[in-house]
Amino acid sequence: LIFVFKICCQLRGLENAMMDLIDAPDFLEPALDRIQQIQTTILDRLLREAAGLLDLVFISDDMASQEGMLISLPTWRRLFDARLRHWCDLVHRHGTKVLYHTDGAAFDLVPSLLDAGIDVLNPIQHVCKGMDRSRLKDAFGDRVIFHGGVENQSIIPFGTPDDVREEVKRCLETLGRNGGYICSSCHFVQAGTPLDNVFALIETVHQHGARVL
Repeated sequence: LIFVFKICCQLRGLENAMMDLIDAPDFLEPALDRIQQIQTTILDRLLREAAGLLDLVFISDDMASQEGMLISLPTWRRLFDARLRHWCDLVHRHGTKVLYHTDGAAFDLVPSLLDAGIDVLNPIQHVCKGMDRSRLKDAFGDRVIFHGGVENQSIIPFGTPDDVREEVKRCLETLGRNGGYICSSCHFVQAGTPLDNVFALIETVHQHGARVL
């Protein structure tokens, strides 16, 4: 699990880290450089020691809220684009794929993520602004594998098993059209989720997943 800006948020707090983007670039950019250096050393050692055993490397930096981007695209390109490209290149040199995680309404960021070299996009929060499943599939489905999608803020924890089944089928029909989709909950299944809903998700994928390939 590799990330940069999340560590800044953990060290500085979200509000301070966001202000640093504007008010303290002389502090933030060296901090990001140091975090990247440490994370790259860890990643390089992991890839060498686990040669041939890994399918994916999970890179995570939440860049969006449920309404839109947390930072502007020019800021992302200035501070994070080259770092992500470096990691994608490193991972690919070892014959492994990159799964990138960002919550929220990240549609406008996806082209830059793809250009940087990611292979799998997670978690596909389609209830967020601009993240319609068919829109994502039409725009990017030939360039990336989608992972997640099954809504877990209301349907999985609070819906019925039939609600979950319908949600899973909708994800398979849209994100999974012609393949390129790993179906799962769009984030961690929350504590207290009825087991019948979890089983409904798994069983529906087994029953219907192959039909959309």
